[in-house]
Amino acid sequence: MSSRQRFGVAAVAFVFGWAVIAWLTRPHPGELLAEQDLPADVQAEVDAVWDRFTEVFAPRLTCFDDVSLLLVESLPEGDARYLVEEARIEILIPTSPRRFRESLAHELAHHVEHGCDAFSDLRGDFIGLPDVGCDSWFAAERWQETPSEQWAETVVLMVNGERVRHAKTMALPDGGADLVSAWAAGSG
Repeated sequence: MSSRQRFGVAAVAFVFGWAVIAWLTRPHPGELLAEQDLPADVQAEVDAVWDRFTEVFAPRLTCFDDVSLLLVESLPEGDARYLVEEARIEILIPTSPRRFRESLAHELAHHVEHGCDAFSDLRGDFIGLPDVGCDSWFAAERWQETPSEQWAETVVLMVNGERVRHAKTMALPDGGADLVSAWAAGSG
């Protein structure tokens, strides 16, 4: 083999190697992974929420990693929670389909807020809305006034098309849905 041929083979191998590395290290869309077998009716609810969530947040799906879902029979408080360190959503069962959908969308919002570096841009803009009334993302006098929770409830509205459970006890900030929608679409 001539030196010219060896150079050609080496160049092809180099380019192929970089292509493989680029493919293996490319950002992949975050996925929702169940930690247990789900009953068919629950799986249908999960699929419906996840499909709508990925539609709303399509341009941001590579911004956060996978999240797992675990159905539990007891929680220290509330119907659902997001465990940041484990990237896990836990939802109390049994529950109604509507409540399950709201809990899942709400906790998915917390996963995005904790797992997406670009979220810091939205956080500042959201707190700056006129009627948020709190300058700390996680701390407010009442749960309903916490910007992190208002963000999550805005996501519930965007994903499910309605809010029932907290609609009467938590007002969403004017302009919040527009701000979140623009960010979810990749703007801002």
